[in-house]
Amino acid sequence: MSLVAGVSLAGLAPGSPVSVSILSTGDSSYSLALEERIDQTTSIDKALQSAFERLSSKVPNKLDHVIFTLPIYFTEAEKEVVYSAAKSAGWLVPRNLEGILNHVQSYHRSTVEENYAPQYELVLDIGPSAAGSRLVSTEVEENVRVSSDEVVDHVVPQHVDVQEIVRKIVDPAVAKLPSATALKRVVVIGSSTDAVAPLVEELRSRFSSNDSVQIIVPSEQPSQHAAKLALALRQFALSDKLCVFNTAPLRIGIAKSDGFVLTLLPKNFTLPNKRSALLTTSQDNQTRVAIRIVAGVSPRVGENTVVAELTLEGLAPRPAGTSNVKVTIDADETGATKIITEEIDDDGQSIQQKTVELKALTGDMTEDELEAYWKQGDSVVDEEAVAADAAWAGKTVQGALAA
Repeated sequence: MSLVAGVSLAGLAPGSPVSVSILSTGDSSYSLALEERIDQTTSIDKALQSAFERLSSKVPNKLDHVIFTLPIYFTEAEKEVVYSAAKSAGWLVPRNLEGILNHVQSYHRSTVEENYAPQYELVLDIGPSAAGSRLVSTEVEENVRVSSDEVVDHVVPQHVDVQEIVRKIVDPAVAKLPSATALKRVVVIGSSTDAVAPLVEELRSRFSSNDSVQIIVPSEQPSQHAAKLALALRQFALSDKLCVFNTAPLRIGIAKSDGFVLTLLPKNFTLPNKRSALLTTSQDNQTRVAIRIVAGVSPRVGENTVVAELTLEGLAPRPAGTSNVKVTIDADETGATKIITEEIDDDGQSIQQKTVELKALTGDMTEDELEAYWKQGDSVVDEEAVAADAAWAGKTVQGALAA
């Protein structure tokens, strides 16, 4: 029986739980929940390693895939403590810290029951001693969120009551929306059940004038979201007889004419993956567009590495913003990538097409160049980039291309 697991923590204080959810690829009814608490009598690193060792002794079989998920308010130092403790205890850990998800990412990458077009969602991660929020633009296809572009984060170190949570991590995120009606869902996840119920009531009151906002409290805990994602990845690999799990090492995007990047594949997205975006021209009577595919972590084009360039010429001269260009990135499980650019007519049909193939998703970038980006960590919130993205909210196209 092939087993997979999701592992989650809510904090590193003595007595905090380490939760594990285990699922089976061969038995859909199989489910095992394990929990150990961090010891209060020793250093945090040793106490956490001990908790992982106790959990390991309770796992019935070898785990074939494990996904770790931590609160979005964890610092890099706290992530390092968890990573080192799990590795020392013999757990199957990712190759580096970049492979550890936060609770919002594991929630967004697990399966969902309905498909929907791109929309703004505010996800709240509520823990016992801290709370965080993340405003994202997301879409769902075939019951899987195929995009989860991070817009802005807010974190409060401690929370006392629900009014403080709303004031410090909800209101600032809502203020970043392009319009009052742009928000469609508020999702409350995390481990502090005592805070969830009153917070939901406060949120209902806060958004009572906006009927389009859904307040959602998932029934699964973060470890269960991670386990569902691990199960989906493992089943996919088994179905194709693959033994290697690959992910996008950096965020892959398209350089727009405004100097910012349109994300196509977020960092750590699982491969194979195929994503498309519809863009337009930036000038009147523009008959050519330059498509630059970039890899990196920053929303600004100049702070990324160009991995591929294509040019479409012979476009019909039309007013700016009325020609359509579709860009598709199709990466297989090894990272081999096709980049397809097409001019699209008003009926959605392809007029012309150009394709370039890369041996790797990040082109000819070396391991040292990738490592340099990993050491940078995720980019901080860029207010100008947020405003640039908001300008395209609700439109069919997602940005403009330079000539």
